[in-house]
Amino acid sequence: MAKIFVLHVITGLGVGGAERSLQKLLKKDSEKFRFLVLSIVPIGKVGVELINSGIEVVSLDLKKSRPIPNFKNFLYVLRFNPTVIQGWLTHGNLFSLFLKIFFLKKSKLIWSFRQSLYTYSDFQKLEKFFLFILKKLSFYVDVATFNSLTSMDQHKNFGFKFNNIKVIPNGFKENPLSSFIEDEASKKKKFTVGTVARFHEDKNYEFLVDVCLKVLDFFDDIDFMFVGRGVDWNNPFFQKKIPQNRVKNFNLMGESMNVHKIYSRFSLYVSASKTEAFSNSIGEAMLSSVPCVVTDVGDSSFLLGEGGIVVPSGSLEQMLNAILTFYKMTSEDRKKIGNQGRIRIKEKFSLKKMQADFFNLYEEDALCAE
Repeated sequence: MAKIFVLHVITGLGVGGAERSLQKLLKKDSEKFRFLVLSIVPIGKVGVELINSGIEVVSLDLKKSRPIPNFKNFLYVLRFNPTVIQGWLTHGNLFSLFLKIFFLKKSKLIWSFRQSLYTYSDFQKLEKFFLFILKKLSFYVDVATFNSLTSMDQHKNFGFKFNNIKVIPNGFKENPLSSFIEDEASKKKKFTVGTVARFHEDKNYEFLVDVCLKVLDFFDDIDFMFVGRGVDWNNPFFQKKIPQNRVKNFNLMGESMNVHKIYSRFSLYVSASKTEAFSNSIGEAMLSSVPCVVTDVGDSSFLLGEGGIVVPSGSLEQMLNAILTFYKMTSEDRKKIGNQGRIRIKEKFSLKKMQADFFNLYEEDALCAE
């Protein structure tokens, strides 16, 4: 079989869950595949990392201030003439459909959905309109992929009509620090609760800070470490929300490109999200042998297994009790639960399995295209 050309279309390549999953999926050109990544907006940090790793990336350079695409790069994409086009997220799926209908009619089309619809009523009007268009034209898609069963069910109930559906959970690569994670955990002197999430309403930082402040009412020797874009002391939300006498207990680290080095500093990982599909950060924490407390949204419960405690979304009392339960445990008991999570990720959600599932899908589509 001739080499399979795969075009990935995504809104942008900043730091985010979908962008990281795309990055982990791609390998430098092999005997079977050649990859090209098209970013609709200017290339971000993940895009730079992809280029440095040998993956070909181009951008349309669309901006609000300049809604005119880079035509040179657009023509390059057309000349690439992909066997398979894979869209990522709402805008990437929509633009991949545009390419398929008007320019690349022989290419097979894959859509990748990586969000749930819990908060659909809060979506902006334009986002709702784009979803409506995708729903009405979903019959064009050769395969729709979802990273969670919850997201798949919600989109089907919303009215999407797909010819073929594949559920491919996120995959996780062995942490390069794994050889000494356990030693690092044993050295911890202070109980540290951590989370990794951008500052966004869906991540529910207001609720999370309320929980943390309640925890400190019981035990004030606990630290909280928050990591993510917009999660720093320059954010007025945290300035107002966290009382001055509690500032010493909060370490707001902002965005980090080396998150894998931070997980080993956590005694406990907490996700307070209102909505998820399949959480990268929970899986990464589990792979780092960190026990977790997560809200029961998306596939978080399925992902976690015996690696921690699941609580209802928005239940301050149950989240509080779960954190205090881990605080009162011995470090050995926490370590056992963390190791159960690590084993689950390695056995059920490996990066190799995710790559194999997608690569097999590309080959199936290539055969159909011949």
